[in-house]
Amino acid sequence: MPIVKQTIRFGQAIDLEITEYVVDGYMVKYTTTATWLPEPPCTTPSPVLSDSDKSVSIDSSSGKENSGYEERLRTRGLPATSLVKGKIATDLAVELKREIKPAIDSWEKHYQEQEKMATQWKAEHARLEVEQENVEKKEEERSESSSVSGVDCGATFSDGMEREGEGEKGHHTSGSDQDPLDGASANERQPPVAEDYSPHHPAPSSALSEADGFTATQVPKANPVANDIPTDPNHADLRDISLEARKSLLKGPSLKIFTGNDYVCSIPLLLFKAVSITPPEAFSNRELHLPACISGRPVLYIQSWLKAASTLPVVPELSAKNNLLADLSICRAAKLLGVEVYTKKIIGRYWAYLKNSIPTYEEMSEIESLALSPDDSFFALLVKRMTWLRSRDMIPDPEPFAEYITQHPKLSKAMEMEQVRLDGIRQKKQAEYEKRRRRRGMHEAERRGEWEERARREAQKQAEGEAQQAEKRKSWLEKENKNREGREAG
Repeated sequence: MPIVKQTIRFGQAIDLEITEYVVDGYMVKYTTTATWLPEPPCTTPSPVLSDSDKSVSIDSSSGKENSGYEERLRTRGLPATSLVKGKIATDLAVELKREIKPAIDSWEKHYQEQEKMATQWKAEHARLEVEQENVEKKEEERSESSSVSGVDCGATFSDGMEREGEGEKGHHTSGSDQDPLDGASANERQPPVAEDYSPHHPAPSSALSEADGFTATQVPKANPVANDIPTDPNHADLRDISLEARKSLLKGPSLKIFTGNDYVCSIPLLLFKAVSITPPEAFSNRELHLPACISGRPVLYIQSWLKAASTLPVVPELSAKNNLLADLSICRAAKLLGVEVYTKKIIGRYWAYLKNSIPTYEEMSEIESLALSPDDSFFALLVKRMTWLRSRDMIPDPEPFAEYITQHPKLSKAMEMEQVRLDGIRQKKQAEYEKRRRRRGMHEAERRGEWEERARREAQKQAEGEAQQAEKRKSWLEKENKNREGREAG
């Protein structure tokens, strides 16, 4: 359908109407029509002309002009005034065509460039689909082989940092003993944060051993500053780079990305260096190796989005799949690739959901399987949320949940450690409360003693005052008696 329709007045007799049509986001057709305007009313009669006689159409594809106006006037036997009028219309149409010819040429060139870009993108999209199919086939073969060997790569964890001792020594790592999920704050909506930035008090990993299903895995360290966009000028935001600069990043050598030893895809090295916060030492030989348990599908999805965003006029959002497993897999792959800044909307969406809702058993299993370490933010949030609900008897189906926990030792162990941490915090808070209560009791006892002493002194002062008044009255009465006796004797 037409999206642009504009009418331009040319002199006093011609209107130029330009109509553009858009298909699949690109202008593919336009038409221009020059129309002879009707004359103002006059006393002399004018010939009646048909619609075909009143317009001169310019075909943009052929560049030819439908100028049979004068000939049609002659064949119809119209007067000379009509011939003059037809000549004027023809001359105006020719001059109009000469005026708009540069614009038509510019539109034609722009359309050809857009058509060429669309063809290139379709070819690139088809190639990416073939690569994704190959990766999916490899993933299926790997999953079949892993199921035969009994290895569960999707649910491997790292041991994390070894913490000495138990209880409070291995719990809070942020320097604060306040529980962010304690009391009513557990249901407060927090702002979206990067995937592994959120928990300032992760579930302790010192007691999570390989017997509980946690195995060592190479995981890049998370940026300690939550929600920060890289400030290094060498790591720019793709959305702030011009189209020409983005296209230039696609040139040069490529970086090969592997999951374990399996090749997944390649990405232009300049593009990866510009948008990723991954240190250069990790891909010094132009190869980036991710953990073997990472699926190649989200990696390929991010790679195709980065390449497509580098060729489009406007950088699109990294869209979600509206599936928890797929979306969190994309967030995990983006974190490992150092481009998690583009997944903040997806992270914020699921963070708010887990913070304010009770996930299903299927979703809990998916979050557990995606966690690379016990400190994974979504896994830690799930552990804290469910532990908080269980400690306050707010789980709607406690018996099925208890049975589910027994079938998932990783989640069960993490929740036990989280419960120990919460109990330690509550005990510490209770001890502080008792200490404050005793201090308040001592203070009140001191104030009560001071008040009693002040009341005793006031009572003593009042008694002394009353004694003085009684003594004064007694002396006055004695004096009065003596005076009366003297008067009577005289």
